[in-house]
Amino acid sequence: MKNPGNISDESLKGMKILIVDDCPENISIIEKTLDQEGFVMAVSTSGVEALNIAPKFMPDLILLDITMPGLNGFETCQRLKADIRTKNMPVIFLTARASIEDTIKGFECGAVDYIQKPYQVEEVLVRVRTQLKMVSLLNHYQKFQDILNENMKDLQRSNSELNQFAGMASHDLQEPLRKIRYFSDKLEKFLNLGNENPGASKWLAKIRNSVDKMQSLIHSLLQLSKVGQIRSFEQVDLEELVSEVLTDLEPRIREKRGTVHVDSLPTVEADRIQMRQLFQSLISNSIKFHRKEEPPLIHIKASLCKQSNMWKITVQDNGVGFNEKHLSKIFKPFQRLCGKDEFEGNGMGTAICHKIIENHHGAITAQSVPNQGSTFIVKLPKSQLKIQ
Repeated sequence: MKNPGNISDESLKGMKILIVDDCPENISIIEKTLDQEGFVMAVSTSGVEALNIAPKFMPDLILLDITMPGLNGFETCQRLKADIRTKNMPVIFLTARASIEDTIKGFECGAVDYIQKPYQVEEVLVRVRTQLKMVSLLNHYQKFQDILNENMKDLQRSNSELNQFAGMASHDLQEPLRKIRYFSDKLEKFLNLGNENPGASKWLAKIRNSVDKMQSLIHSLLQLSKVGQIRSFEQVDLEELVSEVLTDLEPRIREKRGTVHVDSLPTVEADRIQMRQLFQSLISNSIKFHRKEEPPLIHIKASLCKQSNMWKITVQDNGVGFNEKHLSKIFKPFQRLCGKDEFEGNGMGTAICHKIIENHHGAITAQSVPNQGSTFIVKLPKSQLKIQ
């Protein structure tokens, strides 16, 4: 946001000022001074009248005397601040009362400034301009906030519609696939194909395999659509979380005769469910993309980048690796660097990881050498920025 000094005096022309003083001579002097600046003015000779004029005139600034018959300036200011229509209007006291007690009371009533008479015209102009620039900034900020709020509502509405569509699409797409799978199983049993017609059995197996791949793809697409939703940020112990993930993956690790070393990991402010998805995907990839002649060896560690106050977490393996010229592809949906027959999958895992890290205002990249292994590098802030 700009500071008040970046708003030109010229841009203040047309802003409205209410002058409240029971002395016509004082009003005349102030009017003459401010009129040369191009301000629009209204005048009042009493506090009661000012309370009636302000909600109708809606001034950007009020210049208020203190010593007036009937309702004095302090009482007038307090009533202005108590009225929802006028409470945000800045008030500058312009008065001959010079005691420190009066000055303090003026600010306690809600004034933004206190100018003592006799005053210099230049001083009044500078203080008036400063307050009007602040008002102008607040008005710009409010307009920006209104636009932002409207955009947020549109985004939330779009997300809601996307989630509804994803749920509907999931059902509408999964149901025909379930039926294809069911009837292909039924057909094989009904025809009693067995070894008598291996060609037909092979065709039905291909149908079932295609169904499985399509169901896996739909599941991944739904995951990608849902990963944009942050449930809540909380303190997440990554060491504990990775231990839970390894427990879930233990059968696969044992099957591949893999080894996973985990160094001390930090606690970060994050969405726990998405952090679990992240490490589940990264570790699963390291297990899946291992070299046939070498059991998977995975090393997970962390270090603090003091300059950026972010945690750098690496997941290193000794797998098949990839050529780094393809680095830009691996975090995009449906991108596969290995042959479809060589490794199962649909190329969505790293795209989901990228989205999760994006949600957490971090970064993810990778380093790799073909047939030597890959290192996925995740950077996460220690704490998330609080947005009011």
